[in-house]
Amino acid sequence: MLTEITNKNIKLAYKGPFYIDILSELGSYLRMMYKSKPTTCTKLYRLFFELTQNVAKYSMETSNVNIYKYSGVGSFMVEENGQQVFIKTSNLIKNEDGPILTKYCSDINRMTKEQLRLYRGVRRKPQPEAKDTGAYIGIIQIGIISQNEIECVLESISDKHSIFTICAKVNIE
Repeated sequence: MLTEITNKNIKLAYKGPFYIDILSELGSYLRMMYKSKPTTCTKLYRLFFELTQNVAKYSMETSNVNIYKYSGVGSFMVEENGQQVFIKTSNLIKNEDGPILTKYCSDINRMTKEQLRLYRGVRRKPQPEAKDTGAYIGIIQIGIISQNEIECVLESISDKHSIFTICAKVNIE
């Protein structure tokens, strides 16, 4: 997410710990920005929290403030471009998780909204020997809400870690 903040299309950007009180205020501000477009506003708000919750819970980089349940560190950006709004989050992940997350996005992009709803129900059921599927459920939800393809970028930064960026798009209605 190496973008010039001076870009006039960027409506909101943040980098740091994803604490619930910070996210709540930024989410409220996002709602205010799009209150004249209720459908767009609702989608953006829901996507904002789905994306930022994944960073808060799953980022390998964490804050050392121990009063919060989740302390993931990352960045997000809201950019308006024509008739779409893009919400992007980036955070540090383990290299071995990168291909898994990229595959999740690819799989979800091939499904219809109805297929995603059915699949979300299947994935919510406990599965034997399954690792935490929370991030996957979140990505499914992002696909359902946005009704557009999810973009993701994986950038290796060391032999252990990568930066994972995910972008959800909302058509302005």
